Amino acid sequence: MSFEIYPFTDFDISVIKSILERAPNERELRFIGSTLKPLLDRRYFIDFYPNIPFKKALKGQIIDKNIGLYWDISAIDETQIIELLLRNEILNRKIFCIGIHTQKKDSISKIKKILDKWNNLINIQNVSIVTNQNFSNSNENGFLFSLASKENMAISNNSISSDSSIYIIKNKSTSKTKNIKDIFRLIQKIKMNSNYFILPTQSKYPLVFSILTEIMDNNIGIDFHLKNKSEINDILFQLSKFAVIIFGNKGIYKKIKMFKPAQFSVSKLGNLNTQDNLSLYIRDSQKLSLPKNIFSFLWQTQNTILSKEEKKNKINDKIDIKKEKFYNKKLITVIKELNRNIKISFNHKNNSIEKLKLKQSINFKDEYNDRTWILGFSEYDQFALIDPSSAGKIAISNAVRNLRCKGLKPYGILIQNYFSADSKEIRDSVTLIQSQEIAIRHFNLQSIYKNINFSSSQISQNIYMVGNLSEKSIFPASGFKQADQFISILGSHRGELTGSVFQKCFPKYVDSSTVQIDLNMESKLGEVLELGIKNHLIQTATNVGRGGLSAALISNLIFGSSEMGARINLSRKLKSEELLFGETHGLVVISLQEEDIMEFERICMNIGVPCTTIGRVTNDGKFRFNELIDISTKELKDIYD
Repeated sequence: MSFEIYPFTDFDISVIKSILERAPNERELRFIGSTLKPLLDRRYFIDFYPNIPFKKALKGQIIDKNIGLYWDISAIDETQIIELLLRNEILNRKIFCIGIHTQKKDSISKIKKILDKWNNLINIQNVSIVTNQNFSNSNENGFLFSLASKENMAISNNSISSDSSIYIIKNKSTSKTKNIKDIFRLIQKIKMNSNYFILPTQSKYPLVFSILTEIMDNNIGIDFHLKNKSEINDILFQLSKFAVIIFGNKGIYKKIKMFKPAQFSVSKLGNLNTQDNLSLYIRDSQKLSLPKNIFSFLWQTQNTILSKEEKKNKINDKIDIKKEKFYNKKLITVIKELNRNIKISFNHKNNSIEKLKLKQSINFKDEYNDRTWILGFSEYDQFALIDPSSAGKIAISNAVRNLRCKGLKPYGILIQNYFSADSKEIRDSVTLIQSQEIAIRHFNLQSIYKNINFSSSQISQNIYMVGNLSEKSIFPASGFKQADQFISILGSHRGELTGSVFQKCFPKYVDSSTVQIDLNMESKLGEVLELGIKNHLIQTATNVGRGGLSAALISNLIFGSSEMGARINLSRKLKSEELLFGETHGLVVISLQEEDIMEFERICMNIGVPCTTIGRVTNDGKFRFNELIDISTKELKDIYD
């Protein structure tokens, strides 16, 4: 018996042999290797918690049924997007948000075209689409994710019975459009019968792999019954597009055949058993039998392998920056660079499109569960290339802080990692994952989705954060609204320029140095923000991130009227560029009424968070920072618009 469709190396075989509980014979070994090939490339990095079941570990998805929030993810590819829609249709989920991370300007129109095409078949609410575009990093891969809920939480796909048979249904049509429409309609008919469990195939995984993920978490096994050896490759290891796997009881075959038999081919693959084994029969002759748990070894954390390749540090030559009276030109350069990182929100129902401004998050209304979800972003995904050991903590802390500044408690996190298959990058990749896990545990976040893709030439991370908005939520204002309010900073401004926008714009002027992140201080900062917002003391709260303190202050001006301004006087033992553009992690700009300052400072003192008043809101339409910057609010707005 040979399995040639998924070749694997001698090293793959040695890894499998070293971990399996018993030594398999050559025939069994080849079947195991072929079955697990989709994960062999990920074997170094699987680092899920040990109590997460097999299926959830595979999909990287944890579903909170009490909250009713569901994630799904896809490549920006029509086939995989349609498969995403199929999965949600089968599971009775209605999509209300689609997010796209891409460099391509036409991504929204591409997704909109797909949704319009299948709008009469799929379960979608008033879908909002947000695209996160970064044209400065053209090598980064794109992906799409969705947020969905159930119209009726009691409705769910039926559980698999141990006496079920397994069938695969495929459309005979060669027309892609007709194939998809027929499969959608077939799913809707099948769902009316409570005796069926429906499983969609995935074009990037072989059929046997999709089936395996469903039975691993149940006390059942499977007996595959095939007519000849060629069906091992032709059926079990095929990559099927727009097909459906059905688990059902006796008599299901005739019922399935009643669904337009001329359009669909129905093939029986085998039966489930109660032995927790995976067996393969050719014409009723058993060819192999394996304990089911033999396939779960790749999800064990101890299989992580570290590379001994030493990290090479890049050091920039230091050049003293030329003293200038005003930094207006440099500020404009930094703002224009920030403006290249574009986020666009599109409402599918009314065809409205909006370019999001700096540090703006997205609200998504879940109509069926009467909830509003807030989607926030990390501004520091790029730090993975600078310092993997702190990159995860920095990016996640930044995303948490962004939601905290909006008066929200972060609920869950989505992480998409892109790694290189080059063995020299393994150490940094594993270090990045460990950094992310430290932050996830520290902030007690729900890991809604975690995934790794190995198609990149360099490591990178994409962090998205979700918060839940309740009726009792209190929002600080978005931008300065009233003159004479006091402006303060929470935290200690260290003026760090490593990995900053300023360094990208003026690389010769910045030394690379270690960047600090204090997770304990981040928690204290979150506590201060929560109390200050809850007690109506904080009027506005803005996370200091990309662009530094100046950019955070400016973001409050572009949300207000052109008459609003700010006058800042801040003295620190920092260089001018560090003071203006330093991106200190763990720093927040707030505004307060004069009568609330003492009460708020008392809260900060009790919790242990530094609070410094640095200026006031004005109504002269000017942004002034010490004697370094003097620019009109209107000019700043024009740059963003």
